[in-house]
Amino acid sequence: MSLIAELKRRNVFRVGVAYAIVAWLLIEVASVLLPTFDAPDWVMKAFSSLVILGFPLAVILAWAFELTPEGVKRESAVDPAESITHVTGRKLDFAIIGLLAIALIFVVVDNYVLEAEPEQAEVVAEQVLAAEPVEREKSIAVLLFDNLSEDAANLPFTNGIHDDILTQISKISALKVIARTSVERLDPNLSIPDIGTRLGVATVLEGGVQRAGDRVRINVQLIDCKTEAHLWAETYDRELTAANIFSIQSDVAQQIASALRVELTADERTRIEKKPTENLRAYNLDLLGRHHINQHPQTQDSLDTAASFFQQAIDEDPAFGAAYDGLAFIHFLRTLLGTPMELAFEEYRRLAETAIALDPDGAEANVNMAWVYAWDGNLQAGDARMARVLELAPNAARSYFANADWYRPVDDRIAYVRIAIQLDPLDWLARRMLVWHLFEARRFTEAAEAAESAYALDRDGAVVLLANAYFFADRKEEAREAYVNALELYGSLERSSDTVTNLAYINGMLGREEQARALLRELEGMSQDGHVAPRSAARAYASIGDSDRTLHWIERGIEEERNWYGFPMLFRPLFDFLRADPRYSEVLGKANPEILDRLGFER
Repeated sequence: MSLIAELKRRNVFRVGVAYAIVAWLLIEVASVLLPTFDAPDWVMKAFSSLVILGFPLAVILAWAFELTPEGVKRESAVDPAESITHVTGRKLDFAIIGLLAIALIFVVVDNYVLEAEPEQAEVVAEQVLAAEPVEREKSIAVLLFDNLSEDAANLPFTNGIHDDILTQISKISALKVIARTSVERLDPNLSIPDIGTRLGVATVLEGGVQRAGDRVRINVQLIDCKTEAHLWAETYDRELTAANIFSIQSDVAQQIASALRVELTADERTRIEKKPTENLRAYNLDLLGRHHINQHPQTQDSLDTAASFFQQAIDEDPAFGAAYDGLAFIHFLRTLLGTPMELAFEEYRRLAETAIALDPDGAEANVNMAWVYAWDGNLQAGDARMARVLELAPNAARSYFANADWYRPVDDRIAYVRIAIQLDPLDWLARRMLVWHLFEARRFTEAAEAAESAYALDRDGAVVLLANAYFFADRKEEAREAYVNALELYGSLERSSDTVTNLAYINGMLGREEQARALLRELEGMSQDGHVAPRSAARAYASIGDSDRTLHWIERGIEEERNWYGFPMLFRPLFDFLRADPRYSEVLGKANPEILDRLGFER
């Protein structure tokens, strides 16, 4: 008898097939159950190895032994005339069929039932979904680093190291990375598991920075939020040079990727390993500028101080692109404080063009260039820059925030800002933008819910937003209560054009036209002596339904701000009363028609 025939007679093939099916089922079930019980990775590896090693043993036993009515006997001890291998074979056939059915059911349930996504409540344009969803296990929050130096003046350096590591990790497309804004808002008494739940991440990175003389020590540890186990830790003790600082930041990002089993693309690795400057003094001055912006109220004086740091950094290293980005941002912030946009723009343009020439792969530089192109009316070039921002920093909340502010259909803007909120869940400003866009889409119930979330994060900052959301959701009593609270808040603030504008608007929304007009007369006087934000003035006049002055300020805004004007604002219900006025179309005729078409404005 041939070997093949003998293997068939002894049911070796059938036993091998049956074992393989059972082994596959066991490994699949273990892959689901073991993580549920937080079993270490080595348990799954050991279990799989034992199951695989059992295969040759099962085949050997099937060859050497035979199942008989009297029990298991060695095959050589069984008389061929009394052998019942054909009966055993039939039983194994039925067993194999049953096991295959079980395996098929498992595959169907695993792939088409448990993994099925719930139907989306709203359809979003495909191009908006620029970031692929990532597994929860591949998510991280970088907690604020401890300043371990004796000198408190080293805090800007510590914060800068933290922010740069966060920026490097945000370049990795397969990771979900929480923004600094949300980390700053955490209760310092929260446990690691609570932080994971609050931010929706599986891991956190803790760290500390100590600078002493010409040495720097940076220690970091990656922690699992469920088990609080250390997944990776390292202490870097190096000479304090720019090259060493950037080398440490790059290594931390790559080690985190490795620990979370994320494979970097070649482009991601190149961008992470890039050193923006070799000049340590320039790097320190850039960190001081950014720290000053983040830690001080935005006044012209504070912006002057931050600008001086960035300019000194440029003087130290004229090829340091990030310093030009920082200084360009200062010029943008000045426009929010009353500097006419046209006065600030030419310097903004020069800095943005220099930064992009020095660092074409800088996300911040690409955002700045997009707005330069917008000012010039070249929206297609701006589109390309905004798309590039998502490629360069695919897990930075600011990438999606910038895209949500760009000229595109409102549903796309809503989709982008929702992604920004996922990456920065405790930032009320992202929710404010969401409320605005929901107003523009006339989705008032959703807007009220988003405003409530924003108000829970910042009661003073979001009180007017909440009042507006209640008003347009036809929840008038709640709106009135919120407006009264806002009136009390703004009444206690220092008198400025911004304060007066808000007080006029709130009184208008409360139906107090006489008080609103008195404030608006005060605002008009301020406009003679200094700059008043045209958008804010238009909004205040719209609250009392004054078409003449609302149109005046809209027209003035378009003339001053050109393609940077906040055109989406005009889609909000506050301005609906203007649509019947023929002068409205005349005013909008001075705007860039491509922007209005992109936003879906009916002229």
